[in-house]
Amino acid sequence: MEMYANSCKVGGSPWLLLNFPNSINKKENHTIAFHFLFPQALIGRLKRCFSGPRQSIMAASNSKSVLFVCLGNICRSPIAEAVFRKMATDAGVVDTWRIDSAATSTYEIGSSPDDRGQACMKRHNVPMRHIARQVTKEDFQTFEYILCMDENNLSDLKKKANSVKNATARIELLGSYDPQKQLIIKDPYYGSDKDFETVYEQCVRCCKAFLDTNS
Repeated sequence: MEMYANSCKVGGSPWLLLNFPNSINKKENHTIAFHFLFPQALIGRLKRCFSGPRQSIMAASNSKSVLFVCLGNICRSPIAEAVFRKMATDAGVVDTWRIDSAATSTYEIGSSPDDRGQACMKRHNVPMRHIARQVTKEDFQTFEYILCMDENNLSDLKKKANSVKNATARIELLGSYDPQKQLIIKDPYYGSDKDFETVYEQCVRCCKAFLDTNS
């Protein structure tokens, strides 16, 4: 079936006349044309609707990705995730990043971040919403960076990565980006509010340097 279009104006507004000729009466051997009148603005919206998903997929394929990891995914890594997400948002680049956090262990799967960590984030006006999960095989295949907090995390992650086919993630210590050279971000779980504040300050320095490196 052939379709052709003509422009016209109705009430001073641009419209598009779509014609669908179709031979539906073969006995009388003539063509009946169906005419549909659409506002050109609507046509533009339809084009955007059909082109939108394709553009979103293209944007997603060009995005960067980082997974922050600690032992339980309730203290250090969700703080790092929240800090980095806030920085990327403030810099106007959050849509170009896939950001998440996870645990090397199964201890806290399904738990919310530690209350002390949430209180620390609230004091600094950093939104934090996360449910603890464990690192998966797919994480090693789909994240560009996996950034962890201490040597035990690093060792566990590298062992897991060795068992994953086509693992491509760069596994590093988040502290390797610290301009103050504090390589290890200590677990504050058995500490005080001050220890959570220290974790926050380290994450701010490291995440800023990491974002600058990948800008």
